[in-house]
Amino acid sequence: MQDNKMNNENGGYQPANYQTNNQMPFPQQWQGNVTVFNKNAGVIRLILLALFIVSFFTIHFAMMLMTVISDSGDFSSIKNSWLLYLMLPIPLTSLVMGIIYKRKGFKSTKNIVVGIIFTVLLLIYGSFGFVFNNVSLDDYSYVTKIETEISFDLPNEGKISTMNWTSGTQTSVIADTMSDVMFTNEEEILKFNIEISESNLWVTSMKTTLTSLLPLTYSSYPTSDIYDYFMIYNIDLKTYNILPKYSGTYRYVFIAYNISEGTMKIGEYSLDFQA
Repeated sequence: MQDNKMNNENGGYQPANYQTNNQMPFPQQWQGNVTVFNKNAGVIRLILLALFIVSFFTIHFAMMLMTVISDSGDFSSIKNSWLLYLMLPIPLTSLVMGIIYKRKGFKSTKNIVVGIIFTVLLLIYGSFGFVFNNVSLDDYSYVTKIETEISFDLPNEGKISTMNWTSGTQTSVIADTMSDVMFTNEEEILKFNIEISESNLWVTSMKTTLTSLLPLTYSSYPTSDIYDYFMIYNIDLKTYNILPKYSGTYRYVFIAYNISEGTMKIGEYSLDFQA
């Protein structure tokens, strides 16, 4: 039986073609490497899975960060949209590792797909601050202008972020201007809250017919739980919270106010009204 087997030093038998030059059998030499490879493969699969899952939450994490940093509402958040770029390394790593380990036999196609999708989304959303930079304003004197138009005093101190859709290259107009305001003086806020609650120029709810005067972007505010007081002011007719008697094109100011947080939405727009 010597044609197929060789006697080793310990008296055991092994196939002759498994011997090496130093007379050590391959199975024993490979055993440690195979164990290390299996451990490494497990770690790699775990990393790929973690990148796959975390990539789905990158936009959510970035939005949370934008909310913490932004201090005057939605449009302030838009200006800080560059923060989404901080999340780019996660889907990019998922994409790169997916490509590398797919070539090595790992099942990482999902990492490639998710990496591409969220890299593109983060790049697009992160660019909003640059795209809309030419229409964004932070001039609080705009609040003074509005209080003059509506003939009702507003707090003197606060922060504002305004999108002016009539400037720059914007062609799709939802409203001429849209502002987020946060009042910052507590004494002024308390005084304003009292004045607004005692005024008949503000309403706490709106009929459906009256909400027809609002742009689509504001139409849900009167029915939400976010804001407490509202005003629709017709600049041309100098009327509050009523429908015009006659058809025509009118200029409006819409205001929604949150009494507990001291925050306000202000919108200016034109409306072609049919009586």
